Amino acid sequence: MHWNEFKHGEHVYDLKHLRPYTTSFERPARGKQLAEKFSVNVTFSHHCFTRGLPRDGSAYDLTLRFDHEGDCRIFDAGRWELSKLLPSIIAKLSANRCYQTGYGNFFTIEMVAADGSIIEYEVFFKVWKPGLGRIFLHVESAYVRERDNKHSKPKGMAIGFYVILHNTLNKRAIHA
Repeated sequence: MHWNEFKHGEHVYDLKHLRPYTTSFERPARGKQLAEKFSVNVTFSHHCFTRGLPRDGSAYDLTLRFDHEGDCRIFDAGRWELSKLLPSIIAKLSANRCYQTGYGNFFTIEMVAADGSIIEYEVFFKVWKPGLGRIFLHVESAYVRERDNKHSKPKGMAIGFYVILHNTLNKRAIHA
């Protein structure tokens, strides 16, 4: 997934901040636990800058339609704006709380306040190791929870990001 840009009318939305990259995380030694370094390939889904089609079948601006591998969604300028924060959110996952969803993926919540108000920006990600080498982290979706969907807010058990990386690297189960 190599995102470049989305054009809507005369406006061009740059998506280069969501291109795949490789980064590393280093867990410091603590007690009997040795220091450990992790190399991680990071990718981002189009769900980070799009939203689903209206569930009620209502009309929408077809010029905002965004199709990727058969998944039709609507480009969302608000999600796009917040997606610019994702690389820095990923960089500090080891310092933030992560939670298990119970569906094989994880999430973190970043508090974002552009105008002084506080909003919860939920970032869902999956981590795996396909074979020898690096760990992969794919940001599946990122959005602000809408008020009318507060009842579906995910509840998960907290888990340290380094635990996720260590267990994934060593092919150990992560129990919910």
